[in-house]
Amino acid sequence: EMNVPAMEFYNKRARPLIRARDGAQIAAFVDGLDLIEPGLISAPLWHTDAEAAEVPLWAVVARKP
Repeated sequence: EMNVPAMEFYNKRARPLIRARDGAQIAAFVDGLDLIEPGLISAPLWHTDAEAAEVPLWAVVARKP
């Protein structure tokens, strides 16, 4: 779940502005590219050997086909 009050607090005081996006919106940035395993995933879960909680912070690596 996104912390909207925290984002509003940050955006009033700092630059660059931050903007929340869900997984589908992030996936649109890499549409048509080949995703590298593990694909689009919660950032803390990127390393399969790490014990971490899923959070709404996305990580993805892709390459041109």
